[in-house]
Amino acid sequence: MEGPGTVRNCLIRNCSGNVGGGIYFYNAPGTADNCTVVYNDARTGSGEGIYAANASLIRNCIVRFNPSPGESWNFSGSAVWTNCATWPSIGAGCVTSDPLLVSAPDDCRLSLDSPCRNAGTNQAWMAAGTDIAGIPRIQHTSADIGAYETDYAYVSLSGTNLPPYDSWSNAAVRVQDAVNIVGDYGVGLLTNGLFDFSHTTEVRVTRP
Repeated sequence: MEGPGTVRNCLIRNCSGNVGGGIYFYNAPGTADNCTVVYNDARTGSGEGIYAANASLIRNCIVRFNPSPGESWNFSGSAVWTNCATWPSIGAGCVTSDPLLVSAPDDCRLSLDSPCRNAGTNQAWMAAGTDIAGIPRIQHTSADIGAYETDYAYVSLSGTNLPPYDSWSNAAVRVQDAVNIVGDYGVGLLTNGLFDFSHTTEVRVTRP
């Protein structure tokens, strides 16, 4: 991107370029908001995932697994980073541990154990905005890092049935209540198992 602009809610994977294999901001500052930038390649080795100069802003983005020795070149340039998941650490609120994507690079949604859940910084556009899959942003206290927002609800007969059912103590007592909250592509947790929702609701329970 040569001029100023914003890249938002984008999954950028398996791309390549001489510099900035996934995103390349130059000549004017750009903004990357809630993007997942993984498995990209810069042929010169400069900014395998992102090269961003001129006071660009990288916010709420996952920039990982872009091939270089020890992921040392996931990014380069002079951007301002905040609440991102990358390595090595850069900017405020950086998550350096594995983001625990479901099955990258094929499925780059966040797993339920991902440290990127509720770890982003909330922005004004999110009030009526969605993620890459159309799920409303800020499902719980804070936005998730990356292109996908995790939509989930807990179900337990001992829960207090308090929407949005975001913990075991506040869990729904009826499966249908959880379905109504998370809708399509959401994830629900039972006390002794896991069930996933899609356009045709599928329930999977695993006994301990």
